[in-house]
Amino acid sequence: MKRILLQALEFSLVAVLMSGCYHGHHKELQFGKKVSELTEDELRLRNEILTKNYTVDRSGTTSWSTGSIDLNKPTRIILQVDGGGIMGITPAVVLNELDRRLQKKSGKELRDICSIVSGTSTGAIITGMLAAGVKTETIKTFYTEDGVRLFQSEGRQWAFPIRPKFSRPIFQDRLLTMMDHDAVPRQITLGEMKKGPWLIIPAYDLRSRRTVYFTNHSLDPHSPMAENLDGTRLADAISASGLSAPWYFGKLISPAFVWDQTTPEGVSTWEVGAAFQDGGQGTQNNTLGLLLLLGLCQGWAEDGQQLIIISLGTGSDYSPRSFGRVKNYSLFAQAIDFIRNQARAESIQLQVRAVRLAAQMADNVKFFRFDYTKGKKANDFSSKRHKDYVRAGEDIVKRPEFEQLAESLTALRAIRKGNLKVPEIVPTSPDEEVLRSLIRRALESTKEGTRSSDRER
Repeated sequence: MKRILLQALEFSLVAVLMSGCYHGHHKELQFGKKVSELTEDELRLRNEILTKNYTVDRSGTTSWSTGSIDLNKPTRIILQVDGGGIMGITPAVVLNELDRRLQKKSGKELRDICSIVSGTSTGAIITGMLAAGVKTETIKTFYTEDGVRLFQSEGRQWAFPIRPKFSRPIFQDRLLTMMDHDAVPRQITLGEMKKGPWLIIPAYDLRSRRTVYFTNHSLDPHSPMAENLDGTRLADAISASGLSAPWYFGKLISPAFVWDQTTPEGVSTWEVGAAFQDGGQGTQNNTLGLLLLLGLCQGWAEDGQQLIIISLGTGSDYSPRSFGRVKNYSLFAQAIDFIRNQARAESIQLQVRAVRLAAQMADNVKFFRFDYTKGKKANDFSSKRHKDYVRAGEDIVKRPEFEQLAESLTALRAIRKGNLKVPEIVPTSPDEEVLRSLIRRALESTKEGTRSSDRER
């Protein structure tokens, strides 16, 4: 206790000292012209921006498209859903309406026309279930009914913060019940889903300190990781991305998970054992950049073809901070901002802007993004404002961009699926006995760690 108090005192002292490090206490370097050096035109533009009288037409800030769809071109469709906890209600509502219109006018389901579906955290639940064959109406009901109850009371557990706030087994049981509703096997593995769309689920691994991807179509089918992924249950892949956030669910351990590690010199080795902590922990709370790259590498946007990317947000806040506020940031405030993971906050904006730019430059890429500005009291892990999330989805499906997309999808004449290109990679399967030894060692160390934890308790 004495050591804890001393550390707290030391931290407080550092905080006080650093909080005094304003620009007035030490001269900070500046670049560019001072206000007094601006020309008349520059000064007028600056004043227009400050008074909000200068605007640029961005075709809407929360939903827009990058061009009309050619109904006759061979077309591939990619679907992407952001992370966002219970705020996944919004994309669930939007996808259900898109699927309803598609079935009504063409007799096809959304799952049947997508080449790739990818989602992070709550988006992993939506796209994973969609890829497995769960109906969009069932997914919507799960969010608007089961999800609300789970976050309000049913999924909570006592002794927080000593234990995670929510019970992962209870949430997992509801996922399996959703699969039961549409006759999807509870134990279905990624390897058993190869007839459906290419599913990509990101999950951040604490061991490798990077995001790994659960998928049903590996680009290196000869690797031990591909075999490992094929045997992974869909429910476990979803849990690694969507039910492992710190504080709320806690990390998810996978002692026998196989992954590759590459040194700066380019030497690759196989590692066994992972600890997953949410899909949006790093930069992949939105996977648009990866999906665009895959689509281009597959040749889906070459001459004579067309690539449609549909992206759904769960509510975002892109409002900038005031210049006066950041100008007076102390060193301590900067450090806290850094610790709070600026990379995650900007990753969605960067990826959306990058794909939008690519679509503006390439006529064969069409990009549709649907999102909304969330309220200040919106919370990924609280369902108190769940009605707001439903209304946001209902508002999106009334927008002209959504109408354009829905009408075009029902009228497309040449939707393509399957025939994925796999790079020519020389099989590098390690000696099976070596791999078994690695897995045994990982499992034994896990058991030993569990015994040690029990002794400490």
